[in-house]
Amino acid sequence: MRRLLAVVAFAVMIVPLLPADAAQAQRQQRTSSQQSRQTYVPAPAPPTGPPWAGPNQCWMDLGYGRWESCDR
Repeated sequence: MRRLLAVVAFAVMIVPLLPADAAQAQRQQRTSSQQSRQTYVPAPAPPTGPPWAGPNQCWMDLGYGRWESCDR
C-alpha cells in the first residue's frame, strides 16, 4: 500500500510539469523555424532598351536584336 501511495504522490507532482515542458518545447521549435525563413527578394527589372542606350532614352524592340529610336 505504501508503494502505491508513493507512486501516486510522485505522479501527482510530475504530471503538472509535463504540459509546461511540452508547451515550451513547441514554442522554441516554432521560434527557430521562423528565424530560418528567407526573405523575399524581387527579381531585377528587365532592361528597357539596348545595352548601349543611356538612361531616359526611348527605344523600341523590333526583335532579333534590332532596336529603333522612338524619336523618329
